[in-house]
Amino acid sequence: MGVIPNIGSLVLPANIAPSSPATYEFVVDTFAQLADSYPADALTAAGSSISDATTNTALVTIPAANIAQQAVAGSVFYMRAACILASPSSGEPTLAFHAYSGGSSGTVLDNYVGVALSASLAATFSMADVESWVSFYSTTAVQCVVKATVSTSGSASTSAVYIAGNASATAVTVTAGKSLTLNAVMGSAVASSSFQAVAGYWNQVA
Repeated sequence: MGVIPNIGSLVLPANIAPSSPATYEFVVDTFAQLADSYPADALTAAGSSISDATTNTALVTIPAANIAQQAVAGSVFYMRAACILASPSSGEPTLAFHAYSGGSSGTVLDNYVGVALSASLAATFSMADVESWVSFYSTTAVQCVVKATVSTSGSASTSAVYIAGNASATAVTVTAGKSLTLNAVMGSAVASSSFQAVAGYWNQVA
């Protein structure tokens, strides 16, 4: 068999050389390490529906323990979430997406400006797909990008795409060991408006 690359903390057991047939012990040990390197990290249930409120809500959370262990120069973390949306026929609120270090009351890592929702979005049809990359220059400095695709109709598959980040030369200062979250928040409390996370996951991609 060919050479098996090192994946994260994956270390090949001593009882096999790259050119040798794989033993049962090797297979068991390798897959056990892969399970540790790639644990289940997606939502197992829909989040709470946030209605008529300006509640800053985490859609996806990377636990602080994972950041403390893996946040080094060159690390990149990826978060992605899908939400269902609803809005009234007029007077729509703005909706913004942000990445945070330290949870919903921590340090915001991007400059995403809320955009007014389209009229008459329906939670049975309308959605947002939002993703964020957080790249560590060091254990305390990052660059961040947030990209969102948001429905523009309550009955047609049309959408608009928005992107933001901390794209200046000055990195945002964070502390390794704090959680990373991908959040949504409305700019005003408007009746018949809501968002709810229905899917999401995170991964370390570098």
